Amino acid sequence: MFIHTYKVPYKNYSIAAFHSPVKNAKEIKEWCHITMGPEGYLKDTREVRWRDNIHYGEVYFNREEDLMMFVMRWT
Repeated sequence: MFIHTYKVPYKNYSIAAFHSPVKNAKEIKEWCHITMGPEGYLKDTREVRWRDNIHYGEVYFNREEDLMMFVMRWT
């Protein structure tokens, strides 16, 4: 799968973009959940580590290292 990454200039997160729909969307979502925890705001760390927009061909990451792990895993 080809993944294009870019940083949003007005927010503090990066995006991994790919063609949608993907055949393995459920597998991608499960991998993200296992690797980085639940999607959205985490009360323990007080951050949003990742956001699921897989249906539209994007995943938002707050940490650069999470983005790199995602790219290495799914390319």
